Amino acid sequence: AGEGGSGLAGLRERLAALGGSLEAGAAGGGLFRVTATVPLTAPRNRSEALHNRSGSATPDER
Repeated sequence: AGEGGSGLAGLRERLAALGGSLEAGAAGGGLFRVTATVPLTAPRNRSEALHNRSGSATPDER
C-alpha cells in the first residue's frame, strides 16, 4: 500500500452529502471492514445535503 491518503475521508464526505454514513475499522483476524450506509432517497435539495455533510467542498464546488 502507498502512503496514507484521503480515500476513506473522501468517501465519508460523499456519503454524508447523500445523508449516509461510513464505518471503517479492524474486523479481527487481520481483516479490515468498510460499511457504507446510503438512504434510499437523496436529500430533497442541495442546501439540505450541504447542511448534512462534514464541511469539505464537494468536487462540483471546487
